[in-house]
Amino acid sequence: MTHFVKRKKGADHFIVAVDFDNDFIWINDPEGYIEVPLSWRDFLKAWEAKRIYYKKASYTQRLLGEKVAKLTEEEIFKSVLEKVSQIFDGENIPPGALYGEEAIRSFADDLTKKGVSMLELTFTLPVCNQRCYDSSIFLAQESFTNKALKEASKVRMRQARLFGKCRLFAAKKDTDALCSTLKRIADLDISYVKMLIEGVSALRR
Repeated sequence: MTHFVKRKKGADHFIVAVDFDNDFIWINDPEGYIEVPLSWRDFLKAWEAKRIYYKKASYTQRLLGEKVAKLTEEEIFKSVLEKVSQIFDGENIPPGALYGEEAIRSFADDLTKKGVSMLELTFTLPVCNQRCYDSSIFLAQESFTNKALKEASKVRMRQARLFGKCRLFAAKKDTDALCSTLKRIADLDISYVKMLIEGVSALRR
């Protein structure tokens, strides 16, 4: 996870525009909103992203273009892991952002001081929960993985389950249990990163 510790104004969130008419743009949102109308006024205000200080520009969009290359599943697997390893080298990290173990501990400290907001309850924790689960499944792909990546996958699944506990504790407003669990996740992240780096290095040989 990435955690900004200074300027906490807004956060990016991609949605899919599926249709539009004179009054609304119809969207699918990963938060669970399917075929939902959003007024043009509200949509354009959010899309301008004035409160997101780390944006490159307002009105960012991604279009599905033509496929420019055909990669094998193994090539995709290795390419994704190379990009992940760049994060551990500090590449493409915005100024003022923490990541990994340090971000999780800082996040826990913030929650101790300020409590759990609706954003953390409905977005931050669910996203962390899902990403740990997805990355665990990804790393365990039998055809391409190795011993170190399998271990990283096991650690990641433990983190996913602990983030699941965090969601329960957050819903119950049990801040002590929530922060204690986050620190356990941070401890596991040290092992996860070590195994992941070892596994990526083995793939390069």
